[in-house]
Amino acid sequence: MESDQEQIVEEKNLAKCRFLNENFLYHCRDKTVLEIGCFEGHITEWIVKNNPSKLVLLEAAAIPAKYVSRKFLDATVIHGDMHEDLDKVGKVDVALVLGVIYHSHAPLHVLEELVNCCDPTTIIVIICRLGLIGITKLQIILVCDM
Repeated sequence: MESDQEQIVEEKNLAKCRFLNENFLYHCRDKTVLEIGCFEGHITEWIVKNNPSKLVLLEAAAIPAKYVSRKFLDATVIHGDMHEDLDKVGKVDVALVLGVIYHSHAPLHVLEELVNCCDPTTIIVIICRLGLIGITKLQIILVCDM
């Protein structure tokens, strides 16, 4: 039986997924999509429903990376760190940085490295607890503190 706290967290996660789906994830259709910090793939499930042509998942934790590699067989799963392994991703059309950038000890470095995966038409969606973003020539969608 779920505790009240677990139920609140689950409801908040579902609300976040619905918000993303209704407002941003349609950009994923027929695109190469990167999700940084997919963990167990809760948001990934919603991305898959929007039919990306290619899905790349970057996850630092070993157990969740193994889990999503088995759950999303068509995805390219990179067990790696957002500070060091974005060079393994290649070019993407949509980059989703959803609730992970605040874990970084060097968030601007991560964003600078992310730009190398992008071209001028790439859409980057960032959900974070921070109010920093300094990237030009790319369409950035920033939602703070969901």
